[in-house]
Amino acid sequence: MSLTAAMTDDPLVGRVLHPPPTWRDRVAFTSAAGSLRFAELAEGARQVAGWLRDEAGIVPGDRVAICLPKSLEAVLAMYGILAAGAAWVPLQHLGPPARLHAILASVGPRLLLASPEAAAARRCRGPRPATSPG
Repeated sequence: MSLTAAMTDDPLVGRVLHPPPTWRDRVAFTSAAGSLRFAELAEGARQVAGWLRDEAGIVPGDRVAICLPKSLEAVLAMYGILAAGAAWVPLQHLGPPARLHAILASVGPRLLLASPEAAAARRCRGPRPATSPG
């Protein structure tokens, strides 16, 4: 299956991956950090989807959890996950660890994409909180 074949039947993902020529230079998303044009969104989503498939072993139907702050990078991750044919599971960035662990245990994602802050705070480490020895 080609990189984009998994989800191009979905109207939203297909429109993002293959924007009409008149949309390519239009702004798709804006944040305090900048903006993302439709052409950049399409290219970024394809790159994320390729990495997910080739490096992380994600296949259509897998679940990928996202523990990222609201950002343009999070948008690229969401669309890249969908382009790979997977489902994205949103987690509240820097949310209560017990809640995040419970969600991860319930959902059982194949992969977790977390910010360095979330990882350092041990908020998004898997189904059970880490315990210290002794």
